[in-house]
Amino acid sequence: GTPPLLSTLLRKSGFSNIHVIDPFADLFKDHFHTMGIQAKTGNVLDADFPEWHECFDFVACCEVIEHLGGNMLDAMNRCVRYVKPGGLFLVTSPNLRSITGMLALLYYQSGLASKACDTVRAQYERASAAHGYFGHLREYTEKEITDLFGSMGLVHIASERQANYIITTRLQHWAARLEKYIPAWRLFGKYLFRKPIATQAASK
Repeated sequence: GTPPLLSTLLRKSGFSNIHVIDPFADLFKDHFHTMGIQAKTGNVLDADFPEWHECFDFVACCEVIEHLGGNMLDAMNRCVRYVKPGGLFLVTSPNLRSITGMLALLYYQSGLASKACDTVRAQYERASAAHGYFGHLREYTEKEITDLFGSMGLVHIASERQANYIITTRLQHWAARLEKYIPAWRLFGKYLFRKPIATQAASK
């Protein structure tokens, strides 16, 4: 997406067939052109590119699903269709079942682990013309993520988490320190899936 950090890193790492879908892709069109990255302006909630179906060995949805205010199932199913059989699908999203998340619920009375000091109204108001997208509407536990994408036919193969690094209060500071020692309860979740290769028996 934009800013094009991941796509640029992949390009500099030697990958060539890189495609990006983002509502603000036009803002970086010169950069995409220079880097040889194919970019389309679109919203994953309603944009679909059938020519991309089963075209990619790796598809990433980084910090996306917590922002989706429409039919998230349709959007993610479309993204999963872009992955080749045997390919990888990466999802990153805040881990609600984290120490920071428990602090958010118990102290700030918020269901948003990574945005506990913000209001629900503030998250929705980001969809104004000034921003063009919602803030965080829902954050998920690892089980919710793995169950969701498992229901779309993907196989969960690995998870990794990163401790909170967005510190605005003393309580968040102590939560982040604890997260460094308890990997399963760190704030930022990264979940890797594989699309199975259909067997001949299954395809008949």
